[in-house]
Amino acid sequence: MWWMRFCATLLLVCLVPLLALAEDEDPFGDDSDAAPAVQEEDIFSDLENDGDSADPFGDDGDQAAGAAVPAPPTPKPDAGAEDPVVAHWESLLDRIHQIDEQGSPVEDALPLAKEALAIADKHFGPDSADTGLSVTYLADTYASLGKYAAAEPLYGRAIKIYKKAHGGDSLEYADGLFDLAFMYHDMMRYADAVALYEKSHAIAKEGLGNPGHPDLAIVLNNLAAAHFRQGQLAKAEELQKQAISAYANAEEVDELEEAFYLIGLVQIQRAMGKYPLRTWTDDSGQHRREGAFVGFDGGKVKMKLKGGKASSVPLSRLSQADKDYVLLEWSASPAATASDIRALLTAQADINAIDQHGWTPLHLAAFHGSDPKILSVLVAAGADPLAYERTDVLAADWAYQNPKMRDTPEYQKLVEATEKAREAIPMPPTPKPDQSQ
Repeated sequence: MWWMRFCATLLLVCLVPLLALAEDEDPFGDDSDAAPAVQEEDIFSDLENDGDSADPFGDDGDQAAGAAVPAPPTPKPDAGAEDPVVAHWESLLDRIHQIDEQGSPVEDALPLAKEALAIADKHFGPDSADTGLSVTYLADTYASLGKYAAAEPLYGRAIKIYKKAHGGDSLEYADGLFDLAFMYHDMMRYADAVALYEKSHAIAKEGLGNPGHPDLAIVLNNLAAAHFRQGQLAKAEELQKQAISAYANAEEVDELEEAFYLIGLVQIQRAMGKYPLRTWTDDSGQHRREGAFVGFDGGKVKMKLKGGKASSVPLSRLSQADKDYVLLEWSASPAATASDIRALLTAQADINAIDQHGWTPLHLAAFHGSDPKILSVLVAAGADPLAYERTDVLAADWAYQNPKMRDTPEYQKLVEATEKAREAIPMPPTPKPDQSQ
């Protein structure tokens, strides 16, 4: 039941008044003052075990640290594979795993997970590592159903079992901490998630014997995401770079997983206002300038030209590719408003434009935005809710991760639009039987 998610934070980019030009002039005037650089404060949360961040499992002597490998360990029953009770227990866990892999309703896994735990408690004993695995499966199932109150004590029990069975310096114990951290992350309890991610990471780093081990990449990624969502962008960027570096050490690099880590860094740097230099072209195709996007305001595109000069260019004077680029980047800005997006669409910016990673304006608004109305504007104007970005995630999934979007009527409408679009996909015709037989 493992899946990885990034969480975006909000950054309001400061804009300065820039040069307005006549229609027949080079729109990239560069005789105004350079735009000031955005300063990002690195804020570290207090990870002392008190208040909401208290260790719920009574591990007073342990220090907070970070995570390990998310995949559940292969069951190794104590009683031997020939035991029919053990075989049935294993088959239940296999069926739960298949339900997850096949995308079947999670509800189908709940009775299986309950039965598996009942068997484990009786057959292996309440403190067995195998019972801990069953506890984790049931906790994962409840968490996937959003039943966090039921999942939390189960994760706590699993952590205690793993610590007793394997030791407080074991990878199994680190995995248990990661599991609970991930649930807190999904609950938007970011400070609690950070404390457990860090605790798990420290244990796993020692256990693996290599601070750059590729199996640490996922916890570094999730740790970066939790800092990111709390507005601690500099720390998030540092951790995300570590995740990328760790994954680069993998013996076999999976292209999709690698893209996941790289895109995470792109999104963090977007939120920091770290836009890359690019070539801008006016609508005549005669004037070009190197510059970085800064913002959009009052129908004008703000940019910092190469060399530091600032420029303000009417949107109408830019090429089609530049209009599409501005729509993408401004959709990702928490400073963007629904009226801004309407203005960009009125200027014929492509509503389904994609960036280098397959993200559309709808993806970016869902992930980064602070105005839920933007989702409705984009969907009403024809944004494709079924567009998948490079890591195969829909805009509705990213909106769920954004505290500014989740639980809003606009988010619910996006979910409904996604389901409606999916239902409208024609089913392939049923093959007719061969009459020649």
